[in-house]
Amino acid sequence: MKHARGKGRRRHLAAVGLVTLALLAGACGQKTGEVKETRPEQGANVQKEPEPVTLRVFNPNNYADILWNDLWVAPMKKKFPHITLVNVKNEKGSTLKELVASGNAPDLIQGSGAKFTFDLEQLGLLYDMAPLIQSRKFDLNRIAPLAMEGLKPYFNNNKIYGLPITMNNASLYYNKDIFDKFGVAYPKDGITYDEVYELARKLTREEGGVQYRGFEFASGIQLQYNQLSLPLVKNDQAVFNTDGWKNWFDTMKRFYELEGMQNLKSNASDAFLKDRTLAMYSVTNIMSTLGTLDMNWDMVTMPTFSQAPRKGMQVFGPILYVSSTSKHKEEAFSVIAQFLSDEVQLQRARGGEPPVLTNTDIKQQFGADRNYLKGKNVGAFLANDIAPSPPFVSKYDVIAAQQLDAAFWEVVNKKVDINTALRLAEETANKKIAEEKTK
Repeated sequence: MKHARGKGRRRHLAAVGLVTLALLAGACGQKTGEVKETRPEQGANVQKEPEPVTLRVFNPNNYADILWNDLWVAPMKKKFPHITLVNVKNEKGSTLKELVASGNAPDLIQGSGAKFTFDLEQLGLLYDMAPLIQSRKFDLNRIAPLAMEGLKPYFNNNKIYGLPITMNNASLYYNKDIFDKFGVAYPKDGITYDEVYELARKLTREEGGVQYRGFEFASGIQLQYNQLSLPLVKNDQAVFNTDGWKNWFDTMKRFYELEGMQNLKSNASDAFLKDRTLAMYSVTNIMSTLGTLDMNWDMVTMPTFSQAPRKGMQVFGPILYVSSTSKHKEEAFSVIAQFLSDEVQLQRARGGEPPVLTNTDIKQQFGADRNYLKGKNVGAFLANDIAPSPPFVSKYDVIAAQQLDAAFWEVVNKKVDINTALRLAEETANKKIAEEKTK
């Protein structure tokens, strides 16, 4: 027995000696400071750390640093510690056109509305994400169907150039003190423009040398993404002289025909937020601004046209695109997908960013983390349906909308009749479209 143990011990020492010699030989052949790769045993499951990636982001919103960090950097860093997001708005010459011209196009682009697609097309930045969506098995059905439907006219041949990350709409905000002052009942959800007009008649009045205004609205955005889904341009020609647009003008101009609504000295925003002389204001999301004011306010659903019940505006909220020039398309899409995760949508919803998912539990927590929204009717912002996009859209819609908005104020301020205003606006828009086409 002793002989066997001694023999085994000699074999062990010999093996150790061979290993030691092998290690020494390897060390002699290795350069100073070089880390020799150690290969895992065959069959071992080794997770390779992803390479660090920097994604440059173009965002038309000039976020304060704290908002940029809260809404973008922090949610992504938690999921993708290897991805660094850089806001190119902090760079010189940071318009998209300038960035493309200098060869510094961003990897991720946030567009302010579906019409932004045409700008990206002109700059050669559109990228079809459909293959990535399919390979990643990303479920588009989680996104509000009307939001996706509204994008289709802008995306040709079933291509998907961008995905919405936040729902947007407008609400009717109102100053409760003005209603209380004149003993008028507050508006309610589901209100129509006809009902708003009846309230405005009671609230548009002078008191103690102060002219109070009943109702105003953000005309530019509400024309361009109108609730009636009226087209602006067809076959590169403006289409204003229609019964639909005449009805829109008729419905909205009467608010400015009330006694006291002429020769106004301040715009609607200042009248509502600063002067506190405007009782009702239909506009997009101004909740965070209202949160900074000592104002007795609340909100109900955006007023609707009788022929389009429950219809808010068309899709115009923030849409994220992967740039065609990006060298990190996979990572850029990962960021978009994470923005649309339940976790991030819930976080943003609680902070006052309207969710775009169908998940009702997330919708119900909209604004929950904002003390200034406690007790406010915040659900009104999400209550209306998205209006369908027109059957045809154009890259010249923005030009046309500017002329149509100018025509509306010609009717209001200069008392031009609607037919004349629409005809002249159509002619001017067509001239500007023709000029644009020659550039």
